[in-house]
Amino acid sequence: MRSILLKDYLEQRMYFMIILAVAVVSLLVAAWFKQLDSGVAMFLLFALQGPLFIYLAAHHQISSEVSNRTFPFLLSLPISRGRLWLAKLLFVLIYAALLYAIYVLLALICGATPADFYKLFRFSPALGFGLPLVIIAYGYFTSMLPRGFATISALIIGPAAFYVCVHPMTLTTLNYSLGASLLIVMFLALSAAVFMSDRTMSSPWRGVKGLIFLVIGSGLLLTCWLAIDAAAEASWSYDKEASSGKWLPMNGGKKIVWALQAEQHWWDVADPGRSYRGRLFLQNLETAAIKQVGSRFSNMVYSSRHESGFCNNSFAIVRASRMVGGLLRGYNHAVVDSEGKLVKTLPSPSNESTEYVRLIDDNRFIYAETIKNGNSVITEFSLYEKGRGEKVVFSAQKDFIFQDYVIMPAEKPEGPVKVFINGVSESEPEKQILVAAADGKRLMLTIAHRAAAVAASHDFVVFDEWQWNNETKHRQPSLVLAYLDGRIERLDWITGDFEVVGVTANGNILALKLAVGVKEQYLRSKESLVEFDIATKQVKDLLGFPHIGSAEIVMTPDRDRALLYYNSHDAKPVIRKFMAVDLKTGKSEEFSSLNSYRGESGAVEGQYLERGPFSIGGNRFLVEAGYVIYNLDVSTLKADEVGDIFTMFDHVVKGGGKL
Repeated sequence: MRSILLKDYLEQRMYFMIILAVAVVSLLVAAWFKQLDSGVAMFLLFALQGPLFIYLAAHHQISSEVSNRTFPFLLSLPISRGRLWLAKLLFVLIYAALLYAIYVLLALICGATPADFYKLFRFSPALGFGLPLVIIAYGYFTSMLPRGFATISALIIGPAAFYVCVHPMTLTTLNYSLGASLLIVMFLALSAAVFMSDRTMSSPWRGVKGLIFLVIGSGLLLTCWLAIDAAAEASWSYDKEASSGKWLPMNGGKKIVWALQAEQHWWDVADPGRSYRGRLFLQNLETAAIKQVGSRFSNMVYSSRHESGFCNNSFAIVRASRMVGGLLRGYNHAVVDSEGKLVKTLPSPSNESTEYVRLIDDNRFIYAETIKNGNSVITEFSLYEKGRGEKVVFSAQKDFIFQDYVIMPAEKPEGPVKVFINGVSESEPEKQILVAAADGKRLMLTIAHRAAAVAASHDFVVFDEWQWNNETKHRQPSLVLAYLDGRIERLDWITGDFEVVGVTANGNILALKLAVGVKEQYLRSKESLVEFDIATKQVKDLLGFPHIGSAEIVMTPDRDRALLYYNSHDAKPVIRKFMAVDLKTGKSEEFSSLNSYRGESGAVEGQYLERGPFSIGGNRFLVEAGYVIYNLDVSTLKADEVGDIFTMFDHVVKGGGKL
């Protein structure tokens, strides 16, 4: 073996010096044009020249011996065929290691620092070590093939490589270490198979045999990759260091959709990073059944704790991963039903932003889809109805910019809600448009483009036609009522700063009044709950907070009651309260079982709201407070424990993995 290594050294040393000269000359040329820096040097050496030259070195190991008719001499040496194959491979590895070592010195001379190389290898060790080894293994395999067959093998591998690399998400999430290891093993095994199967390397069928081996090897690699993908999908464990799981209630609180963080296996085919290692599970609280929703890496779409618009009794909007052939191709917003089944994978732009999709009720949801037709772009709005499928209710091509969906509650509790698509016209600067999803009729409203729909009743929509306040440097609300008969009523008698919550069953506007002051404006601190009586043009104070702070309030479906959570900001002790508000009488009562909690040293009064409130029908809400999920009834003030988070975690994890 030593004699073969010496022979190759004597033959290749001149080519090696020429390669180094090319490297030096390329750097000098870049310096002559004042373009040389550490980045350019590393690109020239490690991205362009290095891969090319180590491939050529590997490719010529056997093919040059055959073309120069020196291969019979190698066979005459007292060395086994396997050791001959290994000696040639060993020389290429030494050749590549020495070449890259000199490249590192040249890069350091050009200004690169050890930290630059550390960052490269830390980001992906496979790119630093694995990629050159893959190139060597492939080049060594092609050296076994007759002239011209290396090009054919590239035509076979090229489309597969393009399919893998064409998607940016795949490039950023691929497990390069695993992929490089499998490719190295495959190409080296193929080179050994061809080398051992042709004694003199002169058979006219050697090239065809090599291509057949390549196809078989590629099939085996794909099978292995898919098997690893299936194993990673079936095997998981909960990441104990991750934050607590997120959840959404479904089916009247009888089921919970959980988003848990899973530990990543080093051997998984995809590695999307810690923040995307979620798994979705549907937990049936009545039967204790656990079902995974979608594939691994799926997650919730929300980031805040109160996003009840992403779930109801029948549907939930989730962020589903898209795995194709063991490759992570991206994420889709999708709608799943209460059984955990995929109802609809949302198209663009609903796929990119949840602003374009809205759950209407337990039977329907609406979404937008952009369709390109030549040079024109059409936005179609489709309504999905359970049991009937979906239909396009409105198409907009020009002069319509989507703003929001407006859901107008029914006049009677059992009646159907009305759905409108809200947009503005480019040609009408002071017009808002409401398009009825039921019949496609347009309603033009004399309301400024900047206005946003903030609430709705059964016969009018509340727009906030805000004005900029130069003194407070904040938006000043200016409410406008838009009736379905086209009438516009500006509520100029409402002053101050506030956040609209909704419209009550009495037809009054419910709002949280904001505190005055620079700090308070920045924190959006609330000081009271108020009601704007449209009929009498009066402002009614429903509930004053003992100190300014944050507040969240959600109304029942009938809009006659609400659950309010209050958290003081600067008060000592910190005061937290869960309260039931009767919107008909204006009376409010506390949930004493939650508000009686006292923290250590008396610094806190009341439980902290971790997640929710989520309306689950009737007068009931689900909230997470103090690591316990409660079922709160705002009519009876009952606070029933659904379960503590850790026990529910334990059950979900044991149902799908191990703790």
